[in-house]
Amino acid sequence: MYSEEVERGIERLAQKTGLSPEEIRSRIEKKIEEMQGLLKPDGALYIVAAELGAEIEPSFEEEEGEITIEKLVPGMRHVHVRGRIIRMYGPIPYRRRDGTQGERAEFKLSDGTGIIDVVIWSESLINLIKEGRIKEGDVIEIDGARTSLRLGRLALNLDSSKGSIKVVEGVFPEFPEPEFEVFEVSDLTPEFNEVDVRGIVSMLFPVKEFT
Repeated sequence: MYSEEVERGIERLAQKTGLSPEEIRSRIEKKIEEMQGLLKPDGALYIVAAELGAEIEPSFEEEEGEITIEKLVPGMRHVHVRGRIIRMYGPIPYRRRDGTQGERAEFKLSDGTGIIDVVIWSESLINLIKEGRIKEGDVIEIDGARTSLRLGRLALNLDSSKGSIKVVEGVFPEFPEPEFEVFEVSDLTPEFNEVDVRGIVSMLFPVKEFT
């Protein structure tokens, strides 16, 4: 049995989709399993709703001050969260819908209660990452972010003018340092999701552009 808020959401989703509450609970459980326990039932509920093409109004009240990752659900605004960057990606070039070239940065943030993807769209914040002033291993405070679903996963977004990142100095045992195991190519199997690999480049191919 879930919390009263989640159960009410299940009932609303059942009414909108025609599915039984039991079927929706089953989908929620599967989504939590897919996320290896990093997703809480309320977050899984909103992801299931989005996959079914239904909208359910969030029953949460936007919290003032800092919030933990485990409490985040899609549709939140003005999010303030603290955690450690455990994996940095980017900056990453991409092509906008109007055909112009843009840049974004991405990283994974952990606060001990969960891990979430953070997507940076702000040019000024991307420049801080380029300059090494925000980097993997840093403990940071994010303010003014919004949550959304991205490729079926919950993500935090920092837009051009509404979000900020502050690097926090100090020792934070509640935010463990990232630890990664480096594998040989021969050790890789299809079950791996994201790995660090050590090897020798044996051949280079020319760059190819595609759209």
